[in-house]
Amino acid sequence: MNRTNIINYLIKKYDYKNYLEIGVYHYGNFNRVHCDIKHCVDPIYDATYKVTSDEFFEKHISQKYDIVFIDGLHLAEQVIKDVNNSLYYLNDSGSIVLHDCNPPTRHHQIREFDGISKWNGDVWKAIYYFRTTQTGLNIHVVDTDWGCGIIQVGEQTLFPNHGKYQDVDFELLEQNRVELLNLISVEEFLK
Repeated sequence: MNRTNIINYLIKKYDYKNYLEIGVYHYGNFNRVHCDIKHCVDPIYDATYKVTSDEFFEKHISQKYDIVFIDGLHLAEQVIKDVNNSLYYLNDSGSIVLHDCNPPTRHHQIREFDGISKWNGDVWKAIYYFRTTQTGLNIHVVDTDWGCGIIQVGEQTLFPNHGKYQDVDFELLEQNRVELLNLISVEEFLK
């Protein structure tokens, strides 16, 4: 199961009608998503809205969405902004899916993309931020495809706060991966 399967599963399960994708990278995921209304945002690739996600949420958004997929700039501070903006424009019972939440090594989570390596950025720190500060969300990361985070309005027990998200180190993730990410298997997700 990969990000596209997870998105399509949620669309079917909850009968979602409209979809927003932030970061399209050659439409590899976007074209395989099955939803009635689909929009995408990307400042580089030809997209429905060829702007940054910040500009989209500030100037162009005109509706709420049932499901939002965030796979844009892989930096925690941007992901936090994208999640907060998406939550504001999320329909009741909506879902946000984040990609790249479970970097396997320290190198995968570097903040500057070298153009060669597999790159998750520090998206996991955005998960840490929401897992330590927001009781009104239900957050899990499915252990597949570099970690697919799922955020829905609900309830969660907060992960212990170890400091500001900007200051936590990869060692915290390595030592607490399952608990910090609320990591679940594909099988658990499908239940």
